[in-house]
Amino acid sequence: MRKYLVAGNWKMNGTLDEAVNLSEKLAEAVGDYTEVDILICPPAIDIPSVSFCIRNTQIKLGAQNMNANASGAFTGEISYNMLKPFCQYVILGHSERRQIFGEKDAMIAEKARSAV
Repeated sequence: MRKYLVAGNWKMNGTLDEAVNLSEKLAEAVGDYTEVDILICPPAIDIPSVSFCIRNTQIKLGAQNMNANASGAFTGEISYNMLKPFCQYVILGHSERRQIFGEKDAMIAEKARSAV
């Protein structure tokens, strides 16, 4: 039977120092707990540092979004290839991305195909 997945992200909040501090405290609190899978999805700029903080823990790392394209002139975007060394997961189709940025099913499907 598949384990439950508990995921959290902190949107576009906090500084790098706060992300590192939160990740370190979470890693300490989680210890070797394995009853559920735990996933955190920090802002993209914090992913490498958070990855380092949780490197020897059960905590999984994900991104809050990604572009469907592998590379190109997409200012401010992040691709699967950029996330792959750090992340095992990515949040796609989040209600905020749909409501605020107008992402539709077709765009999310394209991102999902790229992620897979």
